[in-house]
Amino acid sequence: MATDKFKKSVYKYCFVPLCKNTSVSTPDKIFLNVPESKNLRRNWLKAARRDNKDVSDKSHLSCCEDHFDVRTNM
Repeated sequence: MATDKFKKSVYKYCFVPLCKNTSVSTPDKIFLNVPESKNLRRNWLKAARRDNKDVSDKSHLSCCEDHFDVRTNM
């Protein structure tokens, strides 16, 4: 019987190079999951200036709200 009090929190970090935001250091920030679709994922990696080769297709990546115009994009 799980309760909200004991929910497992997920540690997230921003995958954008030089961004230091994490769900621990900045708990009030929104972290968006990078899509799993190969084409969309490639576009996100390119926009973040990350090399496609250093990221596994299976890795769970997140991007913090600092890299979006939250009011416009959400």
